[in-house]
Amino acid sequence: MFIIVLSELTNVLAALNEVSNQEMSFDQYKSIEWRLQKELCRFEMKHPELEMNRFIKILEENDLEWSMNEMHAVDVSKLNLKAVLALLVGIFCSEKCIEESQYSFFQDKKIFQCIERLRILNS
Repeated sequence: MFIIVLSELTNVLAALNEVSNQEMSFDQYKSIEWRLQKELCRFEMKHPELEMNRFIKILEENDLEWSMNEMHAVDVSKLNLKAVLALLVGIFCSEKCIEESQYSFFQDKKIFQCIERLRILNS
């Protein structure tokens, strides 16, 4: 399953790698954010068995709340596959409640940490 996750998110991984070690401009963020959101939606539809539409429940099962403070503070290195994916979905859903919240997750590298955790789980 891990290989599937990584291969299906590959379109975005390359773009994330290009900017991971530098300050991200808002334009770069918007381009990558749109691509990542599209890929996550596509992935969620293809893999209903991962129950990503239940991301809040998955976060709770991993002792996390769907809140900005919790999602920023979480140690991604301790999360399993479903929890990492739920965190990514939670980050993208947060934009509906708090304007520009996704940008803060790019700025503090939380999204990069999630992608790196997926790579580690794959190896």
